[in-house]
Amino acid sequence: MNKVDFIVEQLDILQGDLFAYILSLTGNYNDSKDVLQEANIVILKKQSSFQSGTSFRAWAFTIARFQVMAFRKKCSRERLVFSEKTFNDIFNPEDDLEKVETENKFDRLDDCIDKLPDKQKQIVRRKYLQGRSLKQISEEISSNENSISQALFRARKNLVECVHKN
Repeated sequence: MNKVDFIVEQLDILQGDLFAYILSLTGNYNDSKDVLQEANIVILKKQSSFQSGTSFRAWAFTIARFQVMAFRKKCSRERLVFSEKTFNDIFNPEDDLEKVETENKFDRLDDCIDKLPDKQKQIVRRKYLQGRSLKQISEEISSNENSISQALFRARKNLVECVHKN
């Protein structure tokens, strides 16, 4: 087997290990793929400097380490600049406002549920918090499904009015 075939075969065998090593140094999957490709190119370009009888693995890993160092140096020179759209998507205060408004609505809804008459409160909790069907609720509280449906209708109407008032 000639030296070129040996290098290509060994490089093919080491791809998984080289990738894992590079990933452990960069911490980023996509960056590691890029650095691995660069390392492969350098290994193939520098194949004449590999000394037969020495550890190919150690030689390849050394080149990979230097490629990671070069990558880090390159990244440190680049400034991270967001486009206006990206910046607005990441740092959109309206999203925070919507979260607060939604949380406030849920708080108001909880308060309004507490203000319902006991029977309506019981039905609402069984239906929406426990996921019971009308039939199950009617069996549990010894009532017919039609009256449960009517009570649920009134409870929803009361909740809508209460949430909008507060």
